[in-house]
Amino acid sequence: MPSPDQAHRSLHRREASARSSPPRSSTPPAFRVRSPAQPRGFPEGRHTSHGKKHGGLPVVVCNVHAGTKELQLTQWESSHVNIIKGEGYLDFITRCCFEEKDVVEIWAFKERHFQLFGVDMCRASPLYVVLAKKEQRPAASSMGMAKCTM
Repeated sequence: MPSPDQAHRSLHRREASARSSPPRSSTPPAFRVRSPAQPRGFPEGRHTSHGKKHGGLPVVVCNVHAGTKELQLTQWESSHVNIIKGEGYLDFITRCCFEEKDVVEIWAFKERHFQLFGVDMCRASPLYVVLAKKEQRPAASSMGMAKCTM
């Protein structure tokens, strides 16, 4: 017959091992083969959620270096930020030759439909957005103009 100390140590070992390992069931766990394209954590046949389709106003974006590109102007509901997006956006911005911390001027214009006595004089144009790097002119003091007197 085991002594009370031995019984206490044996009980303590069983409790410790029960805490460290999960309870065992009689049925083996189900394994699922994951295809390489299937992301971890998503069962087979379930797709990840896609973002909301924002749509957007069709615009023609113009730049001296990049030319013109038909993109979309939209506003995000969460941050109320206006963005220009669409297929080929990153390529267009790369060709614009913008660099970090450049000051950019943005102009937008649209020619409205105009009729004179029922005759179409001018059809409505798409919204044009022009992006240009703002010219940084040197201050007059750096050009020696501060010494000029009239």
